[in-house]
Amino acid sequence: MRLNYGSKVNSHSFLIQGLVLIIFLGIMQVSFYLIGINLT
Repeated sequence: MRLNYGSKVNSHSFLIQGLVLIIFLGIMQVSFYLIGINLT
């Protein structure tokens, strides 16, 4: 049971890391898009 709980927490933190990465990439894309609009 303890091992099962640990693996569940591990997969949960992995999911959170994935979401953070997706959000970070989205913010980078939007900021580059806004910079491109300001330059032109």
